[in-house]
Amino acid sequence: MDANSGRSDATDVKLNRTRITQLLADKGVTGKTAAADFLGVHRSVFDRWMAQKILPSLPVAVRIARRLGVTVEDLVEDREPVRDQVA
Repeated sequence: MDANSGRSDATDVKLNRTRITQLLADKGVTGKTAAADFLGVHRSVFDRWMAQKILPSLPVAVRIARRLGVTVEDLVEDREPVRDQVA
């Protein structure tokens, strides 16, 4: 969902809030203001991500993942396991 228009975009990423909280804690980052600062966003944006009122775009999710030292896949909620397709 676009932060300004409220519209959903095909490149929006639904984040796993529990996983992000865990990754931040692993880095010694606790509290919403510290988390927002660590991720390089305004506190209100971080709060809205965590409440899933807005969703970050794919490029922003990539930036978050890099900052946390994981892949975007590690941050995505409701991931389906990847399975090899048999021809």
